[in-house]
Amino acid sequence: MTAAPPPRGPVTDAVVDLLAATCDVWVGDGTGDPSSDPGVTATGAAPPYLVVEEVAGSASYGTVMSPDDMTVVVYQLTGVGATRRAARNVCDRAVTALLARSPAGGFVHALGSGDEVAVTDRRMDVDGGIDQEPGVFNAMARVALTLCAL
Repeated sequence: MTAAPPPRGPVTDAVVDLLAATCDVWVGDGTGDPSSDPGVTATGAAPPYLVVEEVAGSASYGTVMSPDDMTVVVYQLTGVGATRRAARNVCDRAVTALLARSPAGGFVHALGSGDEVAVTDRRMDVDGGIDQEPGVFNAMARVALTLCAL
């Protein structure tokens, strides 16, 4: 009998919480509209801000007996700013918060993800470019996290 794939919900919550605590901007959980957050005032809804989205699809792997024990989940981090530089700065801070390592080799910021799943690896997946929409710039990067069911 194979185990169920690792749950993603606690990890997504941990990623959003970590970025909200370290990036010093509003962090949207799958939405690009900070005005939809009841905690954000109209004046606080302007860029810069960050949007975190889980990218559809993932790769599962494990042992022959439990092929779904490990899953790679990709998160897209989109920094939004009034200028190209502001958008890139927000995106870079998010990537750094997730991937920075200490001199001893461990990650600087822990990702507490509960008792059901552990994050065993983090890496850059794609460093996207910058695009412009009316009034804002978007800088995108994707980070891959390897999850292991406990």
